[in-house]
Amino acid sequence: MNRAAFVFFALLAAPAAAEPIAVKAQPLSYFSAANPGQNVFGALTFRGGLVLTSDNKDFGGISGVRLAADGKLVAVTDRGQWLTGKLTYDGAKPLALEGAELAPMLNANGKALRGGGADVESLEVSGNTAFAGIERVHQVLRYDLSKGVSAAKGTGVTVPREAKSFPSNGGIEGLALVPGGAEKDTLLIVTEEAYDAKGDHLGFLLPGRTKKKIRPLTLKRRDNYAVTDLAFLPGGDLIVLERRYVPPFSLSTRLRRIVQSSITEGALLDGEVLLEGFFPADQIDNMEAVSAHKAADGASVITLMSDDNFSQRQRTILLQFGIAD
Repeated sequence: MNRAAFVFFALLAAPAAAEPIAVKAQPLSYFSAANPGQNVFGALTFRGGLVLTSDNKDFGGISGVRLAADGKLVAVTDRGQWLTGKLTYDGAKPLALEGAELAPMLNANGKALRGGGADVESLEVSGNTAFAGIERVHQVLRYDLSKGVSAAKGTGVTVPREAKSFPSNGGIEGLALVPGGAEKDTLLIVTEEAYDAKGDHLGFLLPGRTKKKIRPLTLKRRDNYAVTDLAFLPGGDLIVLERRYVPPFSLSTRLRRIVQSSITEGALLDGEVLLEGFFPADQIDNMEAVSAHKAADGASVITLMSDDNFSQRQRTILLQFGIAD
């Protein structure tokens, strides 16, 4: 092989570099248009929000996110892209997303995810390890992020046999590592629209960083809401993000809190409603991603992001709420 051919094939084999993109941020000063001066919503306190836009055609479709205390943001899109950057603040209010980059998510062979296999719907990050749930092909991939997202290759995590019968567009939608207790480092997955005989969401405990077997549980389905994401609060309880859409114009979102100690094999998970928002009265869109972290000021913060479906009629929204944890 001559030198030119060698260089050509080496470039083909090399992972695609992350692409810097410019993201504009428009602040949201209120959550409820009906009561723009209201900041307290039950146990939650609205800290601020942003509408994010970019001229890059691949920006959008955010379906999973993890945000650290230092502002480092890692998100995934339903076109199989990593979005990274740093969220900056004006006091406690989110201000901008700086240093944003997009990079294709790779499979075990180092090739970009394609087709239904690129419909990434959930994300968990723990140290240098990430887990991503892919809906239409019902897979969970594990990534080593120690060399950055653009070099990370996804290796398969064993999923339950029941995954073969999940609805194509209603499979693994929520995914999170249990942070403590008897199930510490176990991966919890919950489906969007795969139900048991009683109509509740199917869920499973997977051996994320343990050697435990796969074990089933369920999440109570209420009011025709569908699960869109999961995240654990710093104190340990589970936050469930849900969405309800009734065509053509009825869109709502909801947060539920579930006590961590209830997350066991065979359990029916249920918990209090923390927040319910309705479009267009509230600043919501197709809310599909949730994260939780301990902020520099000591507050436990819940971050929500929306999937704009790459549509000009929708928005990529970031919302933050403080919670007594």
